[in-house]
Amino acid sequence: MSVESQVSDVMTSAQFSQESIPTLVKGVEAQVAGSIPYNFTANKALLKLYSSVLYKPSFLPSLKSLLLLSLPSSTEFDSLKHILPADALEPCKDVLECGRLLEDCAFEEFWKQAKVADVMEVKGLEDSIRTRILTDVSLGYSTLPTSTLLTYLSLSPNSPLTFDSIECVEGSSVVFKKTDYNGVKKGTKESGIELNRIVAMMN
Repeated sequence: MSVESQVSDVMTSAQFSQESIPTLVKGVEAQVAGSIPYNFTANKALLKLYSSVLYKPSFLPSLKSLLLLSLPSSTEFDSLKHILPADALEPCKDVLECGRLLEDCAFEEFWKQAKVADVMEVKGLEDSIRTRILTDVSLGYSTLPTSTLLTYLSLSPNSPLTFDSIECVEGSSVVFKKTDYNGVKKGTKESGIELNRIVAMMN
């Protein structure tokens, strides 16, 4: 039986049984490796099981991994953070700091911290986080200097910007697709919100 099927069976039968922990841990490891899809519900069940017993250092690898996996969603990250065992707060501080920096839209600082927290060890996570950053930025801007966006995304200067939220690249600026929030006239700086203002609003 595949790991994904084993996790599914646990979730439909005895998700809050201590005997389920090894299977759910295998599920987290498989998500990190990219061999099964992200499963927030199963990861949250594992965290609740960890919270119901005395904390052990052996829990740390899977605790950090399930927090990392949730980074692309601020809602899911916060949900897990608030049920994290108190004894795990200090050992997980590098990942928790990543979550704070993303929430504060401190994107340059986030990528520096991401190296400390081993974000790059989770297959596909960088791309998912870039999608989150693009979503946040495009909610507040109609346009943004290309160099600024590349820095926010931790991409090299010649990287192609082929993301769904981008309408086009005009000269040295990126034009985002119109939303209800980022201005009414695409391609004009006046239709969005100034960089320092939007960052302040998001903090």
